[in-house]
Amino acid sequence: MNWKRRIPAVVIVLILALLLPVTVFAKVTAHELVVLGTNDLHGYVMPFDYLTVQEVEDYGAAKTYTLIKWAREIYSNTLLIDTGDTIQGSVLAEREARVEPLSMGEIPSIIRAMNIMGYDAGAIGNHEFNFGLEYLDLAMAAADYPMLSANLYNADTEELRYDPYVVLDREVDGIPIKIGVIGFLPPEIMMWDRVLLEGRVYVEPIADAAAKYIPELREEGVDLVIVALHQGTSDAEAILENVEGIDAIIMGHSHGRIAEKSMESPLPWLAAGETPLV
Repeated sequence: MNWKRRIPAVVIVLILALLLPVTVFAKVTAHELVVLGTNDLHGYVMPFDYLTVQEVEDYGAAKTYTLIKWAREIYSNTLLIDTGDTIQGSVLAEREARVEPLSMGEIPSIIRAMNIMGYDAGAIGNHEFNFGLEYLDLAMAAADYPMLSANLYNADTEELRYDPYVVLDREVDGIPIKIGVIGFLPPEIMMWDRVLLEGRVYVEPIADAAAKYIPELREEGVDLVIVALHQGTSDAEAILENVEGIDAIIMGHSHGRIAEKSMESPLPWLAAGETPLV
């Protein structure tokens, strides 16, 4: 995994006609809701690599925020969702977690930045556990948006450790709409961070958890269900093959581009291959 090339760019993942069947990137004939997704911010607030002591051009929450603000200027109705791996990865993040550890009630810099950016919801990724459960709890307490996982359980109680989903009450052009966002994390965390997690938590397979909680979310009367998945395309396919009622999936974890290159972007400067980062 090439940490120097992570690109937490904003992706326009869904444009839909409100109260009509959802077709990703379909022509909008009525009311627009644009869902913006970020992934794998990895603790990089500013566009600067502390290891090489150099500025960078292609990652950092500050640069990402430029794209988000541009999208919000173009579209009246937007959501902003993250798919995880936010609190670990940069020297700044390491300093706040291990060198001069923050205490409960203090705010990690990346979470402070994401609060400013105005996220609506976020999934928990695998690297969220690298600093231990207590530091993750600290970060979650500092976030102004819900951080979700529908497949992580406490070992002692066999109950979900975190909220599996959130129902967002929003308006699109003055029309009330309920949007359900549900998060899933990689089961492999029990191997990758075994020393920190064994005996304290366990993970349910993503497809099994999706089959359990997405119908439950639908029973909440939501108009849309958006999956924030910190995992690859194979898990996305498994969910879609086994679970009905999903309107969109946002993915992270692989640090790769999955959109079709031929797809016409709703943002002209992205379609032209430009990156208007300032």
